[in-house]
Amino acid sequence: MIVEDDSDQWSPALWRVQSNDSIAVALFSVRDLAEAYAHANYSNQSQIIQPSRIELLRVLVECFRQGVRYAALDPSATQTRRIFELRQVLAAAKEELTKLE
Repeated sequence: MIVEDDSDQWSPALWRVQSNDSIAVALFSVRDLAEAYAHANYSNQSQIIQPSRIELLRVLVECFRQGVRYAALDPSATQTRRIFELRQVLAAAKEELTKLE
């Protein structure tokens, strides 16, 4: 995950879904892809992090609360490997957490 320092807060990298002009949170399967995306799209203030599953879930929940409805896996400037609907991702995570109780 790429995060950008916006003074007092960190915010995740975003990607525009061109098919419907929506915004997706940008997620990466390997560090090299995240670094290339950050270099092409963000300032030197950006950092690559690998959050724990719980931290990632918190970020995704907050993104959803702020109106982001998709996650893009391994995006580039023009395409992404896969798009996920955040509602489905969060529902699956809730189901997984329920099983742990």
